[in-house]
Amino acid sequence: MTILLNNKIKNFKKFNTLIIDADGDGQYYIENIKYLRNIKHLYFELHHNIFEKKDVEKIMVNLKKNNFEIKDKCFNSFYFRREI
Repeated sequence: MTILLNNKIKNFKKFNTLIIDADGDGQYYIENIKYLRNIKHLYFELHHNIFEKKDVEKIMVNLKKNNFEIKDKCFNSFYFRREI
């Protein structure tokens, strides 16, 4: 599955930050983060009342697999960063 988002936003490759506020739909973007190679900073909310524990683990493994490291969190908000 390829994200077509980067084909619709002018100068998309110049952006390095993705902020997800999708109340549960952010999982789609995180699952496809490998296609967003220019993203260095990732902010999102993780709603534990929406996701099961196995889904949260899958999200965290996928971020680690794509070289993202958790840098900060507060309640259900997370900040991840990777070196590009």
